[in-house]
Amino acid sequence: MSHTTVTRGEFRTMPNQTDLLSRNGRYYFNMRVPQDLLVAYGGKENFRFSLKMSDLKEAVSKVRFHACKYEAEFIEKRSLLEAGIKRQPHTSLGQLIDSVGDEGPIHRKRTPLHR
Repeated sequence: MSHTTVTRGEFRTMPNQTDLLSRNGRYYFNMRVPQDLLVAYGGKENFRFSLKMSDLKEAVSKVRFHACKYEAEFIEKRSLLEAGIKRQPHTSLGQLIDSVGDEGPIHRKRTPLHR
């Protein structure tokens, strides 16, 4: 079995867990954005952030949670893209999903608050 040397500041992938990176004894979540959703995320290619922990067992649990969360978000975004609906800049994904019925988006009258 060979060991690899990791220089300070380098990310190292964990062999038995996808979306998990290790750096300086801390664990990070790292998930690529699917090619078909790059436009929906403004060209952002991946999500990478610290899990703020150094215990592998806890990190694996958190990575699974975040992976499920992002997979669900990807499904929502794909369904919105397939429906041909583009997200407005100040509209959250939840508000947009709520506004979509069987016939498509609900068109509401503009009030003084909605300029």
